[in-house]
Amino acid sequence: MTVNDMIWKGIELGEKKDYDNAIVEFTKAIQTDKKSLDALFNRGLTYYLQGKYDESISDYTEALKLDPVPEKVCDIYYNRGLAFSAKRDLRRAIENFTNVLKINPEHVDAYTSRGDYYAEIGNSDLAIEDCTKALKINENNANAYNNRGTAYSEIGEQTLAIEDFSMAINFKQDFAEAYYNRGLSFAKTNIFEKAYSDIEQTLEYGPNNEYAKKLKEEILKYFKPKNQ
Repeated sequence: MTVNDMIWKGIELGEKKDYDNAIVEFTKAIQTDKKSLDALFNRGLTYYLQGKYDESISDYTEALKLDPVPEKVCDIYYNRGLAFSAKRDLRRAIENFTNVLKINPEHVDAYTSRGDYYAEIGNSDLAIEDCTKALKINENNANAYNNRGTAYSEIGEQTLAIEDFSMAINFKQDFAEAYYNRGLSFAKTNIFEKAYSDIEQTLEYGPNNEYAKKLKEEILKYFKPKNQ
């Protein structure tokens, strides 16, 4: 069996969510050819899907040492950024997304993801800037609208936040997170009827959302639905 055969077998197993055996195939490919970029990349991705983020980061780091073409470098940095974000190492995640953008300034997902994590570390201005850049490249990007809305909400701009969450929902009608965020912004501005409606919609798409359940309890202190 050739290295490519092992890699394709690993990919097929991964598509079936048989991650353990996929890892076995990618590892066999790497043992046969230590410079197999595709084997390292795919094993890193599979480790990520397993929640083994340190192993994923390690494989992506080794892949970068193989001097891949710029397009592949972007993919590696982006995926490594996702692995760092999953570990809640947001600053290193941001560093990786920044590396992507140095190579490809039109990488929408890198702007969107970096904007999200800028907002999480409290840098709302940079979050808004990144999401706005993402929307200039792809004006239909629901995640960018949602992330920018979150940043607006953090700085108290609830009207702008609600506009962005509404745009996110317009492009992705089952976007539970955007419904929750818009409901929260409505609640912050004492528009409890609309807040309640959005939280009900959130729970329809994500019935186990504990944050939505708690917010609903708070809203019901100030608003009584007509059917109750």
